[in-house]
Amino acid sequence: MDTKKTNSLKDKLGINDLELITNEQFDQIQKMISEKKLTQEEIILLIQLAPNIVELQKEFINGVKHIAERANNSQTSAFNIIDRQMQTFEILAKSAESDETRIKLAELLIKMSEQVNKVLENMNSDNNNFWRKLAQGTAFTVVAIVTGITGFIYVKKKND
Repeated sequence: MDTKKTNSLKDKLGINDLELITNEQFDQIQKMISEKKLTQEEIILLIQLAPNIVELQKEFINGVKHIAERANNSQTSAFNIIDRQMQTFEILAKSAESDETRIKLAELLIKMSEQVNKVLENMNSDNNNFWRKLAQGTAFTVVAIVTGITGFIYVKKKND
């Protein structure tokens, strides 16, 4: 890996050890992605260098799901779908072996960031401030997972 790019990413994130990202650092990364402060190339590099990023995302989704369980039924159903999609995304991320697949996953993370904010803004219309605050920290999740599955299948077929 390019040491210069790695060091630049560490500086930008304010993280010295990308091999073990903390929950606080993960929250900051999510915010940076949602604000488009990380490039696609930087996200790809992050996926390559941060082995626990998928686990942190899974924990985050589980936390949000727990909160949503106290919300109304339609929101709970939405988060059950998100949970199943996250399980699929986790499998895809762990099995990504080629740079092309990692690039596709990074593209999906960017799309996900945009789509999650839209989803949570819609939920916000039902629950006012609660969902608005939640939307600020959820850039890294949800809707593009379905697109991710399609993209992964496309990349896999293209490689076969």
